[in-house]
Amino acid sequence: MLIIDPKTNAVVTQWGQPGQCKHKPPQQLAWPNSATPMANGDILVSEITDAWISRITRERRVLWSVRPPNIRYPSDAFPTVDGKRVIVADFSKPGRVVIFDPATGKPTWNTPSKRTATRRWTIRPSRASCPTPATS
Repeated sequence: MLIIDPKTNAVVTQWGQPGQCKHKPPQQLAWPNSATPMANGDILVSEITDAWISRITRERRVLWSVRPPNIRYPSDAFPTVDGKRVIVADFSKPGRVVIFDPATGKPTWNTPSKRTATRRWTIRPSRASCPTPATS
């Protein structure tokens, strides 16, 4: 993963190395899938292998690194408005969205894992969509 200075197009930082897909952030990343900048400059990185999400500072310090609950293929991790929890999409079938507390690893909300009588959740790569009416 590269952080590039938009003014000079120079690589400022590189996290992970090509061909070294192990979870040891920031030196190595296990198939990184998304990187989300936070308001304070930290970055949330999701890794496919073993389903990790890490919060890393621009100075390369790992603040935390956790496996979100009941997620097999994490992507698009975002902080909640208060910055205390993380919203993440799971792209494994049937797909789901989970909000969890990285301090405890416990979920605080998640989409139903099965279709309900009135709604179903659709998770597609790079897009977590709103519930849609169930079809007959």
